[in-house]
Amino acid sequence: MLEEQRDYQAGILYAQRLLGMDPLHEATYRRLIQLHALNGDRAGALRVYHTCVTVLQRELNVHPSAATREAYQ
Repeated sequence: MLEEQRDYQAGILYAQRLLGMDPLHEATYRRLIQLHALNGDRAGALRVYHTCVTVLQRELNVHPSAATREAYQ
């Protein structure tokens, strides 16, 4: 279990770095949502989704895709 959490944490850090380089990459937000959920961090997953919504709305004036909304569910 502890090893799995380390794996998720490593994935979370990697995805966060990717978003730092490309904050409009919606698939990375989805992966980050999934990683937080798998790591037992529901609040973190929800925070990432809401950040995604805000960034996409502000920068592109679009809503998240159906796949991202499904990850949120």
